[in-house]
Amino acid sequence: MERSLGNGWCSKAASPQANAIACQNERQIAEQKKITRHLHHLSLYSTMGMAGTETKLVILSSVGCENSRPDPILLRVQKQKEDDVCYLLDRRVPLGALMADYCCRRGLPYDAVRFTYEGTRILEAKSAEDVGMDDEDVIDAWADQLGG
Repeated sequence: MERSLGNGWCSKAASPQANAIACQNERQIAEQKKITRHLHHLSLYSTMGMAGTETKLVILSSVGCENSRPDPILLRVQKQKEDDVCYLLDRRVPLGALMADYCCRRGLPYDAVRFTYEGTRILEAKSAEDVGMDDEDVIDAWADQLGG
């Protein structure tokens, strides 16, 4: 007889296929709970923000990543005097996808915006996992300036 232990692990089943299905269902439920928690935090962002601002959520999928098990992270991109954009993406997705999407949404040339995290410029090939980002971290978008 098959039964879920409720912690992401499943007990031994009569058939390996039934056990694999039960384990997959447990992982899907855990991921749905995590995404629901992220959406709740997003609603808190929009209510805590300044009057007249709007927060948008963008979900970037991890199609083609080596590991098929998603590990979502919620990141917020902020630019002075503009609405924030929140991204829900896999920790292993290159941040270049987030940066390109942000520029496209704002109608900005990609090479005219600099993205930083904790004061350090973000390289497009790096992922949130590589940079050491956690849930609800903030990425700053700056107008790239030459000279002084």
